Amino acid sequence: MAAATNEQKNEIFIKNVSEIVEKSINCGSPDHELVIYPRWIVFYSENGYKKPCAAKFFIENRDKFPVVYSIKARQKIFRLGSNNHGILAAGEKQTIKLFLLPCDEWPLGINDYAGKQLKIVVENLKIPANIRPENHADKTEIAKYIWKKSMTEWPMERLYNKISIAIEKSDPVSSSITAPVSEAKTVESKK
Repeated sequence: MAAATNEQKNEIFIKNVSEIVEKSINCGSPDHELVIYPRWIVFYSENGYKKPCAAKFFIENRDKFPVVYSIKARQKIFRLGSNNHGILAAGEKQTIKLFLLPCDEWPLGINDYAGKQLKIVVENLKIPANIRPENHADKTEIAKYIWKKSMTEWPMERLYNKISIAIEKSDPVSSSITAPVSEAKTVESKK
């Protein structure tokens, strides 16, 4: 017992990015993927996606050690909250906000996204237990640094998980028209 407390006293904790740069760390593959709930997010808008939409999901670390995570959206129509990079302690849960931008800001039209399965990738990587940032900003900074470094040093150690997203078609104009479109054109041509 006394030996364990002496080891804890001698262990140096890494609290920010500048301390990680000075020391060499070794990351590895986690035992489990992160738990994600819900696995599917479906967006529907009554105004044709003219206003932004939002959804929440959570991730949870099932492992008995800390992990660093990164959440990435391939499509440019999504924005993630400020916690798309971070560190999760053993058993810790984090709620993430996902925003669907208004359709005016989408690179393609609504029909290019609606009815298709879109995905967001959630990655995690085992980190040493002595990385203990003091605040949220340091967690984010350390996580981003480790992910950049992992591309070259631990590329095969990361675990991937995905969230599926569906955007339902919405046509607010057609719901207000009671007559078929062909008849509406005929009526307009008489005027």
